[in-house]
Amino acid sequence: MRICIVGAGAVGCLLAARLARTDCELSLLARGETLRAIQESGLQLIDRKGEHTYRVNATDNAASLGPQDHVIVATKAHTIARALDAITPLLGPDTTVATAVNGIPWWYLYGLNYDSVHLDSVDPGGVLWNALGPERALGCVVYVASAMRSPGVVHHTHGIQFVLGEPDGRSSARVTALSDALAAGGLRAPISGDIRAAVWAKLWGNLNANPVSALTGASIGEMVGDPAIRQILIDIAREGYEVATAMGVTLEGDPAARVKEMEGLGAFRTSMLQDMDAGKAIELDPIVGAVAELGRLSGVETPVIDLVYALTRKRATTEGKYAPPA
Repeated sequence: MRICIVGAGAVGCLLAARLARTDCELSLLARGETLRAIQESGLQLIDRKGEHTYRVNATDNAASLGPQDHVIVATKAHTIARALDAITPLLGPDTTVATAVNGIPWWYLYGLNYDSVHLDSVDPGGVLWNALGPERALGCVVYVASAMRSPGVVHHTHGIQFVLGEPDGRSSARVTALSDALAAGGLRAPISGDIRAAVWAKLWGNLNANPVSALTGASIGEMVGDPAIRQILIDIAREGYEVATAMGVTLEGDPAARVKEMEGLGAFRTSMLQDMDAGKAIELDPIVGAVAELGRLSGVETPVIDLVYALTRKRATTEGKYAPPA
């Protein structure tokens, strides 16, 4: 089985290190200092069991690899279009493309009964839709925490789950094969019969806390401890719940109860706030903008989400930390 991972960030390198333990024919598309480090010293993984080094076929020349059985795209959602020149040489007639991104994925409307087939908030003009082909798409929802210590060195702290699924919910040989490959590398890769519900299950927890933290600079505990901010978090969760319901997804729990659950996270700083602090472009559109767009498609008003999205986008743009999908 030929698997290529596109993107040598924290998730891509973790996947590569785990898959390097298996008998699959693995490649990793990387660039710059990370590519040089992996080619010279190997891919290094630090986890609770110690430090491990893996020799991985890392390259910046996708054309040299040829068509793959599976391509796992592990770049930020707003940068996928910029990686198309690297992805398209990897595609054959039976290649699957699993995008391991946060938020609503580019293929989300595939097979659903809407006039639009793509979402401009994550795929302006349907560039990804046309180049990758939604028939190749596999859903992938990531539940891991890892970070790059230095080029070619990834630190994995917790979580080993990558939920996979076909957009139409069917059981297929291709999703089973990818699940088995990840499991052989010591990861959990359950197959969901409703991958959109799995997307929303994670998204609902990020939809409110991430943008509000980016606006306020506050931790989870600080936000839920402020009555006014807490109500904003509840309102966003409620609007998200209504959009999901209109799209045919049932979310478990009540918006207020969901926000109350956040109390236990205390001083935790969201990934979006951490990116803001680090000067990185934030993943705003797939997490927030796409929900607003789905609301418009399904006839659900999202005034609080719209307001928070506009304010967060403006702040991030002003500080050079917003990159629209392109």
